Amino acid sequence: MSTLMTEAVYGDEQINYSLLVKYCYTGHMSELHGYVDTIIGLSRGDEAKGRFAEELAREGEYAIVARFNGGDNAGHTASFHGQEVNTNQIPMGVLVPGVRNLITKSSYVNPDTLLGEIERLRMRGVQANPGNIGVSDTAHLILPHHIILDKVREQSKGRQGSTSKGISFVAAEKYERSGLRVENLQDDTLYVEEVVVAGLIRANEALKHAGLPQVDVVKELRRWYARAVGILKYVTDTTEEIAEALSDEKNVLAEGAQSFGLDIEHGSYPNVTSSHTTIGGMMNSFVVGADAVRNVYGVAKLLKSSVGAPLTAFPTVIRDEEIASRIGGVAGEIDAEYGKSTGRQRDVGWFDIPEINRALQINKGNGRQELFLSKLDCVPRAGKTALIAVGYSYKGKFVSVSPADSIKKLAECKPVYHEFSTWDTDISAIRTFDDLPSEAKKLVTYIEEATNTPVTRIGVGPHPGQFVRKD
Repeated sequence: MSTLMTEAVYGDEQINYSLLVKYCYTGHMSELHGYVDTIIGLSRGDEAKGRFAEELAREGEYAIVARFNGGDNAGHTASFHGQEVNTNQIPMGVLVPGVRNLITKSSYVNPDTLLGEIERLRMRGVQANPGNIGVSDTAHLILPHHIILDKVREQSKGRQGSTSKGISFVAAEKYERSGLRVENLQDDTLYVEEVVVAGLIRANEALKHAGLPQVDVVKELRRWYARAVGILKYVTDTTEEIAEALSDEKNVLAEGAQSFGLDIEHGSYPNVTSSHTTIGGMMNSFVVGADAVRNVYGVAKLLKSSVGAPLTAFPTVIRDEEIASRIGGVAGEIDAEYGKSTGRQRDVGWFDIPEINRALQINKGNGRQELFLSKLDCVPRAGKTALIAVGYSYKGKFVSVSPADSIKKLAECKPVYHEFSTWDTDISAIRTFDDLPSEAKKLVTYIEEATNTPVTRIGVGPHPGQFVRKD
């Protein structure tokens, strides 16, 4: 074939030989389709994933923002026209006009929560309708008995510190292959009723055993079903929507719910969530191959927090109550350390580089890997100095990458700290890295070097636009 011959006609089809040759050598034509960028929480949650997802969506590169795991046990917070907005299931792209928001197939859907969330968003002036929200027809439904059984367990000696949203119970039935999916609401009314009734009878047995009031099965079935069918107008094939968007050269932003430290495989088991919070979980839920994965944005909070887990799962926890109280902030404020799904006060701790390094190792794409840091403005709450865990002492050795995927291993990890000076300047209005106080720049630069990952966005306040870009 002549080097000048780049196109030919075969039958009725035109062939571009240069692209054909490129395909043969590379195995794919990545330049011909859109990409998936992913936001991953690198710790145990509450890092501001939703806030950064909103910021990225506002920049206009993404046609779709999609949730790929978890249920209404996750809480994202943002500010919309001066009002605090919380979502539990809907991606934060809902605050951005023109963005399609999807809850994909590996998610767990609570119809009560979802519809209530939509109603609250509308009350705040946010567009929330079937035009910009879609729910996978193959996502599993959180049923009334899942929540009841979870609450009963959390009041017993077997409590796990869960959010009592029924997540572990819906996950158990999913893998037991006895659960209900959203698609069952479309045409399997009798089957849905049978499953819900059987579940409520089981829940009543647990309530009776625990000495708690039982529920009226028929009344609860009718209430739940009347509410559940309200989500049918939002049902879609999210797999097909994402595939079509990518083939049309549109980009998708994947928004994680819980974070890496809570992943069912890689987290500090058993104090984890019941879904996959990693890049692998995203690919499974979106039904995309590794070639579609471009940039991975890992989000970490400069003063770590966790809620519901034993302190053995939290090596850098701050045990000084006075310091912890200052860092935690005031209940009710937008940046206070209280769970958005539960209202529980979070435990707080120092930045944990070994934990971040392990999360970064596992979550990589084909493009850039970047760090987004949140709450730099809150670091001075710690006092004149703040600590960073630069490594662990683990079984007599210094390690810079956490070995932990279980509480048993974490309990053997002793943090090795480096002390940093803080600053007195209010940085909430700063937008350029060079304008930050020297102490803040030193802290960020140290994290970049210790993680071998560029920090490109830094939160300096809870409101839209309050972040610093760093090239």
